[in-house]
Amino acid sequence: MCLHDLTLERTTDVAKVFAGRFRKEPGGTRRWYVSDFTLAEIKRLDAGAWFGEKFRGTRIPAWQEALEEIRGKAGLYPETKAPEVYGSRGFDTERLVVDHLRKNELAEPGADPRTPVIIQSFSAASLRKMTDELECKLPKILLMGFAPKELEEIERFAVGIGPEKNIVRAEMAYYLFTLGVEALFTNNPDQFPRGAR
Repeated sequence: MCLHDLTLERTTDVAKVFAGRFRKEPGGTRRWYVSDFTLAEIKRLDAGAWFGEKFRGTRIPAWQEALEEIRGKAGLYPETKAPEVYGSRGFDTERLVVDHLRKNELAEPGADPRTPVIIQSFSAASLRKMTDELECKLPKILLMGFAPKELEEIERFAVGIGPEKNIVRAEMAYYLFTLGVEALFTNNPDQFPRGAR
């Protein structure tokens, strides 16, 4: 799990807006954890300036607001971020996600063909819970920072895997053009192989 899944300082101006609301980590590092703030407080933060000047002033939408903006225009690819950490703080991340999708009539495959939903997580336990306990039939992708060993077990609760680039970078062209991988996503499209080889 990446620490940035839990904190606000890398991608917002939280250190300026809430200067004294940090937790001091070993070694003196200051961290502003998402779970220490209300939604109203988080919505006050500038979440765009770090990315570029033209994005300055961009606010973080609530999930319902984002869903309403996206619905009918694109698919949704929500990720359960650090569900074990938030679970230890009393949040049932998986139930919140599934209940919200059901409320919006998006919890079944094909419910809105213009807004397909695929759930992703680095947590196998999170995806298993959605499949087994919450009976969520939406497709799920297990994100991985390591080479998978138990693909048959993963296949029971996920339709695919999302390995980090360090696992497959040298093999991307092989996967695409020899094995015929049908879909993928990347944080580095500029480094992705183009065209047949």
